[in-house]
Amino acid sequence: MRIVKFMLLGLCLLDGTLFAENEPSKSRQAESELDTRVYEVPSNFLDRFLSMNEEVVANDPFGDFEDKSKSTKPADRSFQGILNTHYGIPFPKGASAIFNPKQGRLEVRADLDTMELVEAFIGSWNDRLPKQLNVRVEIYQMPAIAALKVQQLCGAEDDHTFIWEKVLGMMERKQASLVVTSSVIAQIGQIAKAESVREVIYPTEVKWSEKAGLVLPVKFKTRKVGTILEVDPVLQSDYFTVMIDLKVEHHTGPPLMKKLMVNSAKAGRVAIVELPEFQAKTIATQITMRSDSYKCIGAWRPTGKPEYVKANAMQVVFLRVDLQTTGKIVPWKQR
Repeated sequence: MRIVKFMLLGLCLLDGTLFAENEPSKSRQAESELDTRVYEVPSNFLDRFLSMNEEVVANDPFGDFEDKSKSTKPADRSFQGILNTHYGIPFPKGASAIFNPKQGRLEVRADLDTMELVEAFIGSWNDRLPKQLNVRVEIYQMPAIAALKVQQLCGAEDDHTFIWEKVLGMMERKQASLVVTSSVIAQIGQIAKAESVREVIYPTEVKWSEKAGLVLPVKFKTRKVGTILEVDPVLQSDYFTVMIDLKVEHHTGPPLMKKLMVNSAKAGRVAIVELPEFQAKTIATQITMRSDSYKCIGAWRPTGKPEYVKANAMQVVFLRVDLQTTGKIVPWKQR
């Protein structure tokens, strides 16, 4: 049988039968050329870019005025929506950019041109790597039984934010109180310290002076009394987890004066002197925790005041860490 083939407007006449030319459609061809890549990013990756864009728009004096109260179309707060709306990165049919904050994974499916733009955008994160962090310690006082419950709840958990929120609820019900809070901004890899103290000079050694006929101090020391926070942070490879060498010292009351008898060997006399007894509580540890989270790092029984014994009180210490990023990302522009 003789086969005659004619091509006309993308159609073939084969053996007297008219049918569409066997070529993939543009949409199918485009989808077949899409590539999928997965990136590991911090779990707050999307929040930081979103908040930055909202801040830029709000502070732009030359931006178009928009009455948001009359707008009925919700803003697209997905990662793909942010790339498309704020940075002008187009996504062809079948392409996507999906961010999973729990796993810290960003899955991008796109053609090569779009993939290059997305990778350049992700690469700009290197210009915004955290350079410093805010470390805050919060000390709460509560009944001993409540403090024990807080410590039990914290035992099996890594992020103690929900337990900290319960402590705030106790404060609203007058079942707990905030004793003190102290914070410091620390550079990554550098020691930082915050102090809210007064200096107390006191004798550490006394001696009977036969010549003067009384007890005289021989050696002195200076002690800082109050709250001291010292940190030495190291950022982990995920740019979100921090390892901290930490020391917290808090004095739950003023120094109590302790009486000491000093005898005169020659004169046979006795003198009473008073030396300070400091009510210092200390936590020194090395911990690893995620940014934007709370962790209960310890508890102690306060001393130095009679009301502590009457209330059967305990004090619980929470630590908060927040990474701070620097640098700006320039939105993509159409050329």
